[in-house]
Amino acid sequence: GYKNAGASNHAAYTDSSRLDGLALTGADIVIVSGSSNDDSMPVLTTEPANLYAAIASRMPKTKVIVVGPPSLGTTIPSGRAANVPVIKAAALAAPNVIAFVNPIAGTWVTGLGKQGSTTGIGNADIMVFTDGIHPSQAGHEYYGRREAELILEVLRRYQSSTLEL
Repeated sequence: GYKNAGASNHAAYTDSSRLDGLALTGADIVIVSGSSNDDSMPVLTTEPANLYAAIASRMPKTKVIVVGPPSLGTTIPSGRAANVPVIKAAALAAPNVIAFVNPIAGTWVTGLGKQGSTTGIGNADIMVFTDGIHPSQAGHEYYGRREAELILEVLRRYQSSTLEL
């Protein structure tokens, strides 16, 4: 996440060692994919803008595509819902960001179920892991396909302005 690395032992997005490693890649495009790790943290403030600025500073020619945090069902955690407008505003204001994609607005995952506790409504029964927090394997594959399709669309439509999908 922007603030919280989560249980994976990775650094938060804004950690300088993570950003330095990213810069070493020399990537033309960076995709910042949203996370549920910040849901329980205080609402994001400057972290997204700081991240996009840090990428621009280290990689001045690199373009950024920002994907908001995932939609894992009809009920969106309050912390995640509060963070989306902050992420979106920072993305739309950053000169190196060429697109903001909001999976929550696109209702990529619907319903209230999860694997092991299905409801038969929407696709959450398949897409959400038993913990109710993370995508299942099918959910990861689905998100990957959706993101890839949108990234290809962004690249097809990219001009000099920021796009919102």
